[in-house]
Amino acid sequence: MSIDFPDQFVTLSGLIHDIAKEIPKVGKIVTYKEFKLQIISRSINKINKVKLIL
Repeated sequence: MSIDFPDQFVTLSGLIHDIAKEIPKVGKIVTYKEFKLQIISRSINKINKVKLIL
């Protein structure tokens, strides 16, 4: 499987932060195209783990 991300984002965390306009809380689901990205763990200033829901 291949997911095309915009070139402006170096990390998945950067993409999620841009979509959500914040660092989402644990459990929040952010949608990008047909993919759902659930925040599994985070610290104050970064996303540590994301679950991809197909």
